[in-house]
Amino acid sequence: GTICVGGGVQGFLWNNGFQPLPCLDRPYDQGGPSRINDAGTSVGACRHDSGVIWKPVAWFGTAPIDLTTMIPANPNLQIDLAIDISNANVIVTRAQTLPEFDYRVAVLVPTVPSQGDTDCNAVINTLDLLNVISRWGPCNGCIEDLNGDHSVNILDLLLVIANWTF
Repeated sequence: GTICVGGGVQGFLWNNGFQPLPCLDRPYDQGGPSRINDAGTSVGACRHDSGVIWKPVAWFGTAPIDLTTMIPANPNLQIDLAIDISNANVIVTRAQTLPEFDYRVAVLVPTVPSQGDTDCNAVINTLDLLNVISRWGPCNGCIEDLNGDHSVNILDLLLVIANWTF
């Protein structure tokens, strides 16, 4: 597929027709993808309504994922743009050091989470349980669908409980 960005406001994935790729919820609801890999995973950024702040985003299918939620918090480093993605889902981002605001390259390498780890923090706990409950119902490719049956349900909840770490 090829990514086209429509006027810098809405991203589109070309796959037998245009399919809009939504950005994050308001206020980060403008922007779109800039790169795509062979599996159809794309990366880009969503802009805050103010036009000043950007968040790096990956689209797995059509679901946007804020990449800042997928890395450990670091008060001295902030990623703000997803630049490229490889076929192995390695994501190259731009990061700023704080408070100097020097730019750096940050590479995000995917890890396989433990079954039940919905927030990729290597711990299965109350947050994962709440993530599964809050995403309850049909979904296509969402991380909370732990058994891959395209629905977040009691089976996924049981997987969280069975793999509980603390």
